[in-house]
Amino acid sequence: MSTTQDYLPSDQWPSLNVLDGNGFNDFDLPVTDALEGQSFAIAFDGAGQLELAVGPDGRVEWTRTTADGTEERGTDQARIAENGAGIFLLTWIRGGASERADVVVLDTNAGLATVLHSVVEGEASQSTPVTGDILHGRIEGADGSAALHARSADLVGKRVLYVYGPDNAYEHVYLHEGAYAWQCLAGAEKGLADVDWSRAIRITDDVFFFVWREKVVPCEGAVLINLAEHRSTGRIYGWDTEAREYNAVQMGARSKVLSETHPDPADWA
Repeated sequence: MSTTQDYLPSDQWPSLNVLDGNGFNDFDLPVTDALEGQSFAIAFDGAGQLELAVGPDGRVEWTRTTADGTEERGTDQARIAENGAGIFLLTWIRGGASERADVVVLDTNAGLATVLHSVVEGEASQSTPVTGDILHGRIEGADGSAALHARSADLVGKRVLYVYGPDNAYEHVYLHEGAYAWQCLAGAEKGLADVDWSRAIRITDDVFFFVWREKVVPCEGAVLINLAEHRSTGRIYGWDTEAREYNAVQMGARSKVLSETHPDPADWA
């Protein structure tokens, strides 16, 4: 028996907090204490540096120095997961400024890091975007021979299923280097679909840091995808327009590449 699915107008979409506690992290990777007691100094070419000290239970002391010498510092509770041997994802919301959040990818094998600084711009509202800066750097003490993480087109053409829990699944189609399409197959957003801004950063041949920004719900997603191990982990951060609060929704999935398509210009004639 077939059913008809209509397009749901954007003003009827649920707000961000609906995702929280609705099975988005049932299949997530566990937290790890593998970095406890370690410190990292990450230098960004011409863009300052970030220093991290990881304490017990995921507490992270951080100091960010910009290119002009401006310094910010804080201590926040981070979630730390390992998605591939030696590749870690650290996420936190700044305790003293909840409109700001940070994500750090530490590739301890190559001595590299990619950092995302996110912010809800201005007076948070339905139309207020979440923006972010993506920086690539080297971990102090590494041999420096590896090329920095960089934007990649390797996901383009892939159609991937992400299953976050027994009743929560999404499909992604990576259209080009700056956009992807998604639809919710099961879960709180079932039937919703859109095309949004995105960036894929290559960490290794199989591991990618994927960032997207939605235009209906004011939020930004950041996940570490491991195609070889069929897992993803990360978070969605933004503004809930009903509760009028900042939130970060933890998420992680089992994944499967369903297909891959690369249109041939020869077929256009």
